[in-house]
Amino acid sequence: MRPASRGSRRPRSDKQVSRTVSKKGEHQELGIKMSGHPYFQRQIQVSSAQLSRNDIERLFHIVESQLKKSVTIQIDSFQGDADKKDEFSARVREVFLISYRVNKPDGDSYAGNGVPDFSGDSFPEDVQSIYINTRIPFEARANFPPNNFMNIFLDFKRPSLAIDFLTMPSNPTANGSEITIEGDSESWVIETYHKINEFLKNKSSVRYFIHFSGVYDLYLYVFVFPMYLYLLWRIQLYVPNEPLGQSLVALVAIYLYSVLLVGLFGRLSFQYARWLYPLLEYESAAKRNTIQSQKLLIMAIFTGIGVAFLYDVLKNFLL
Repeated sequence: MRPASRGSRRPRSDKQVSRTVSKKGEHQELGIKMSGHPYFQRQIQVSSAQLSRNDIERLFHIVESQLKKSVTIQIDSFQGDADKKDEFSARVREVFLISYRVNKPDGDSYAGNGVPDFSGDSFPEDVQSIYINTRIPFEARANFPPNNFMNIFLDFKRPSLAIDFLTMPSNPTANGSEITIEGDSESWVIETYHKINEFLKNKSSVRYFIHFSGVYDLYLYVFVFPMYLYLLWRIQLYVPNEPLGQSLVALVAIYLYSVLLVGLFGRLSFQYARWLYPLLEYESAAKRNTIQSQKLLIMAIFTGIGVAFLYDVLKNFLL
């Protein structure tokens, strides 16, 4: 997925041009613009966000507002006979709709056109992904694409907790979220881009850094292995070395095995942190208390370890 960039001018693809030409008679009858006009595209890279049911409803209203403006632009593109403009306008308003599909973790889906009903119980309580499109309904009914449209895919799937040694934890977290805004109206594309981007920025979270590339290595070298050395030092104060002092092989084997266990603990704990704080999170009311309890517990554990470590360092080495 390409990062968000400035709108670029490019002609429509050959495939799209050929489809337009093949419908030339129909398009001219309806007063549709032909190809050859400037074309603009912008993409939004969803870095991190926490979205609730109310936030999703707000996003749908943003899409609906921009859809109404794209309807006006589509109607203004009419170039046919004046007595057919009313028919054309009615047809555009009829076929220019929002299409959506909401996928649940259990595999079921909830789909429809327009804005979902968020007031009742019909909208799923737990959401794995949401797909919003303003091109498909128009193109399915009119047999040609609209002048301006958007595709929004939000992937709320949490990273797996399964032990997978084929996936490198140093790699960035994979997420399929993608937002694309396209059209021949530069002002509409830019306005839609800024509205959706501003909405996501207001819901962004600072914890997204754990999903960056290389953060796992930093976590091992800065926290896990220093904590391991600290624990060895603490154990040495209370456990005598005489029982193992006569067997160098046993001592080396214990240390090597403990290093492997610490590395495994670091991997699993980092994997759990990415699961607990996903790149894109849907705040489900049913799971909110459970997730928040786990977050508070993890924060308490890490805070306690950090305070104890700093206290011992200050007491034994600096004071």
